[in-house]
Amino acid sequence: MAEIIEIDDHRPHITAELACMYCKGRAICCWMEDTPMKDLECGHCGEVGGLIKTGQYLR
Repeated sequence: MAEIIEIDDHRPHITAELACMYCKGRAICCWMEDTPMKDLECGHCGEVGGLIKTGQYLR
């Protein structure tokens, strides 16, 4: 399970809906702007490198 961190300590960041190509899980995620998406871990299955942005508009 993912660790919860204080987002204000880690700016700038990106928030978007992501989908995992491995398990098909979807979630609203937030990560550091300088972190490549290929290094992100799926919160559902734990695989690294399979997350893609869904294109869902977030308000």
